Amino acid sequence: MAFPKSARRSIAVLAVAIVAIAAVAAFQLASNSGVLGGNTTQSFGTLDGNVSIGPCCPVERVGYSCCPANIYSSRSIVLTGVFGAATFAPLTSNGGFSAYVPYGSYSVTLTNCTYVGCSRVFPTTVVIYAGRTTALNVSIDTGIR
Repeated sequence: MAFPKSARRSIAVLAVAIVAIAAVAAFQLASNSGVLGGNTTQSFGTLDGNVSIGPCCPVERVGYSCCPANIYSSRSIVLTGVFGAATFAPLTSNGGFSAYVPYGSYSVTLTNCTYVGCSRVFPTTVVIYAGRTTALNVSIDTGIR
């Protein structure tokens, strides 16, 4: 016994609706649990910090800096996760930075870091915890005396 054409169409529409609802529910569950890396406060944390670079000339006078104006703004902190994805956090004009990233362990480096002290502080490892802020303050010695 065959179903009438209108009944078959209704069953097909109902089946598609059920599959769509199940897919949306599965995506929402995976996103909230961090499986998909969803942008939720449960799966992300913040890295805040400051980079200081100096000295920039052999003799620095109090209140005067001989450092180039873009000594910080021309650089970025680079966070590389365990799967190799990199996040760049540009430095502000005074060396500050902030990055909102998925929780986990990261290798941290600085772009264009050619000073003597760079190899002493980078790379370094930080652990970002979900819903929390991690601090990283770095002082780079240029080697200028």
